[in-house]
Amino acid sequence: MKGLLIKDLLLMKNKLGQGRILLFILAYILISALVFTDLFFLLNIFLLFILMNTQTHVYVQDQESGFLEFLHITTDLSVRQTVLARFLSSGIFSLGLIVFFFLLFAGFNLLAGLFTWLEMLVIFAVLLVFSLAYILLSMPFLYLFLENGFVILLIFLAILLVLGTTLLDLLGPGFMIRLASLPTAGLVTLAVLFGLALFPLSFWLSLVILNKKMKET
Repeated sequence: MKGLLIKDLLLMKNKLGQGRILLFILAYILISALVFTDLFFLLNIFLLFILMNTQTHVYVQDQESGFLEFLHITTDLSVRQTVLARFLSSGIFSLGLIVFFFLLFAGFNLLAGLFTWLEMLVIFAVLLVFSLAYILLSMPFLYLFLENGFVILLIFLAILLVLGTTLLDLLGPGFMIRLASLPTAGLVTLAVLFGLALFPLSFWLSLVILNKKMKET
């Protein structure tokens, strides 16, 4: 499992380390800082999620090339260990990106003075929770639909957004007022609890899907 984890992380790093991708990232950040200063945070949060999706090629390539089947035939690696390694590599890769963007945001904020340090820490916590929740949601879709996984996930999230908006309308404005009145720490705690509850469900679904696919090959 350790070998698979290291391999995935190296491939993800090499993907982002390509010259054209690094040039795009640098140009994107500079343009957002110099031209779209007011939208700097929003634009770079969007870039963060784009870069998180670059890990897709690692999982798709392994499944399409038959690498996972070869790995399970020639080693004692179980499907459970494979799924766990993938969750760990995705989490570590995403955490590295989040730390990089937090340092970027902190440096920009030092010059622009838009937020206090406490507000910056809250932004970091929210980014961390939502990005890891995004990874947890995406893993089962990726195993099930391969390269189309993220597209189908976005469609699924759009449907959830519509349903959630409809539900909030039914609950009335009083519910949103009570939710907004919660302290920031309370909202972050709720988000963390949601992420913790999401992990076992996502892991189980990924395990079931990969098990089924391995038996079909």
